[in-house]
Amino acid sequence: MANSPSARKRIRQTIRRTERNVARRSRARNYVRIFEETLRGTVSPKTVAKNSMKDSVKGGSGNKITEASSGSVAEHFRVAMSELHRAAQKGALHRKAVSRKISRLARSIVRKQSEVPETQEPSKARISIKASQKFKRVKVDNSDKKK
Repeated sequence: MANSPSARKRIRQTIRRTERNVARRSRARNYVRIFEETLRGTVSPKTVAKNSMKDSVKGGSGNKITEASSGSVAEHFRVAMSELHRAAQKGALHRKAVSRKISRLARSIVRKQSEVPETQEPSKARISIKASQKFKRVKVDNSDKKK
């Protein structure tokens, strides 16, 4: 038990910060989960409505989920990335863990795009495959170039 007034104050501050950080981490995880559901194509309107209600009750910065719900996977990725960066900036998550998570989410988009259906135009298929090669570390032979 804390004996000095300053130690009691530090305990109160720690409790408040812990509550805030738990909420920030939870909020970031929710946005990431909704992005992953959108990527799989399994996001439900109920999930979107439930999370947008949480934002309005907590006095969040707008209903980002409802704004992105009508949007594409890219919009959901942008919102999730923004929330992850905010959590890192506030100290709720480690910045390198956030960077790693965002990188993996971006790669999942590229992987999903590289699953090209047979009916798709060849030019779009080529673009998707080139985008997925961006993440592979392939050495390019430049010996045929003029010096």
